[in-house]
Amino acid sequence: IEKETETGILLAPSQITLIPRGHIIAVGSEVSDEIKIGDFVEFVGHDKEHRTYINEGEPCFMMHDHLIACKIEDV
Repeated sequence: IEKETETGILLAPSQITLIPRGHIIAVGSEVSDEIKIGDFVEFVGHDKEHRTYINEGEPCFMMHDHLIACKIEDV
């Protein structure tokens, strides 16, 4: 299913839903050495698998590193 915007642009279904991505702002001692502060990651999971909280006025998630699907790097 495609969606047309007010200006007539068609969007693919993958662009209509928000992909859960974000920057790592802190890591715990049990987190893999591959995950570093500042990494941009895509993650998976359900609301019950992470906790939402506010850090410096921004909403954040606290989750286990196994919910990280991939790191996204500049190409």
